[in-house]
Amino acid sequence: MLATRLGCKHVTIVKHLHRLDYNKVVSTWIPQDLREVCDTQLHDNARLRMAKASGGKIHGSCSLCSTHYYDSPATDSAVNDFRESFRSASMLSALWTYIWWAVTSYFVVRVLKCLFILVKSVIVHFITPIYDLDHLKDSWTVVTGGTDGIGRAYIEELAKSRGIRKFYLIGRNRQKLDKVVSELRDRYDAECKTAIFDFECDGFEKLPQELKDMDVGILINCAGIAPNQVANFMELPDGTASKIFRVNLMSNVKMLELVLPGMIKRNKGCVVNFSSMTGWRPLPYISAYPASKAAISFFSDCLSDEFRHTNVRIQCLIPMLVATKVASYEVDEANNLFVVTPENYAKQAVRAIGRFEILTGCVQHDVQPADNIVIIEVTTDPNWQRFRCFKHKKFRRLITVIGLRPKKIMPETHMNSSLWERWFPSGYSNYSMCLLSCWVYTNTA
Repeated sequence: MLATRLGCKHVTIVKHLHRLDYNKVVSTWIPQDLREVCDTQLHDNARLRMAKASGGKIHGSCSLCSTHYYDSPATDSAVNDFRESFRSASMLSALWTYIWWAVTSYFVVRVLKCLFILVKSVIVHFITPIYDLDHLKDSWTVVTGGTDGIGRAYIEELAKSRGIRKFYLIGRNRQKLDKVVSELRDRYDAECKTAIFDFECDGFEKLPQELKDMDVGILINCAGIAPNQVANFMELPDGTASKIFRVNLMSNVKMLELVLPGMIKRNKGCVVNFSSMTGWRPLPYISAYPASKAAISFFSDCLSDEFRHTNVRIQCLIPMLVATKVASYEVDEANNLFVVTPENYAKQAVRAIGRFEILTGCVQHDVQPADNIVIIEVTTDPNWQRFRCFKHKKFRRLITVIGLRPKKIMPETHMNSSLWERWFPSGYSNYSMCLLSCWVYTNTA
């Protein structure tokens, strides 16, 4: 019996294996007349006589030593209680072990994902050889959305570092187009053509059909607009979502319909489509924008697989925060840590052209989600404000420290304050929420 075997020296096995407070167990569950027997590792006649005096009868000998042990009626209840306590303690110990391993495994997996992303970033930006564009220098580079922001910086970097000298620019603002053309000609002696077209208003049949017959080597689809109001879908002005899909998504589709057949026929070319980090997760109250960007990512990924057997490279760039008017940042506000300048982003993105199907485009935007995997996870539940920690001053201070300063995405007169407060009661940009919502970065290529 378990209790009577406490009288032999092998009680230390129980004590060490199960890590119990042995002294507490003895003083709690063992009668006073047997405590001395329980506490000893020696078995002299005096202690044996003490056990006999308590009414016990010799039951047998320990299988590991020659010590006799006894059954005592006075200890029956203590034996049962001790057994139950011992069994409960063992179950709790096992449960704690399982929980500890589960939590540890969870964080180990997240750390490994972080390291995997960082290793891929190093390979993309520092190890992989640059894709040679020499065979495309005599072909035209067609660009949409090339008069501002990332598109403008991207064509500048193509001319500066990759020697591209033939540009066909499509835009809706004649003055901006002329300015870009003038700069490209003055700085790089580039040959430029322009076409006036507004993807938001003009019919797609008005797109320059000459592109079908031109030798187009590179297509840059960078045209895009963002909503000027954070609001419920039904509260948006009529046609807002249609315009967003038309400019952000259909511009890519129509330009590919014009240019891609010629690239496939010539068996050479590069296509670069610009998506956004907002396409990683659903973002209520600006629903059309992330949906359009997610569609670009899926569309590009599918096309890259369809034409993998050709020499036409199709790439999708998914930037995070870049100092552009779409993200409501000015260039002088970029800190090049979390908010990068268009020039810095373009310099790194151009280096990766033609090499990878889907990527963020710069090291900073790779590091952010990799680092954030280990730090925190925030969902985009529209009722997120029920979590008080998001309203806490320390949480807001954290956002400020990492570079997401309070900034409104649209003029005060265009803002629905009640819905805005659903995102950030303190007025933080919804793009800050986008960054937080993407801290679990599990679905990047």
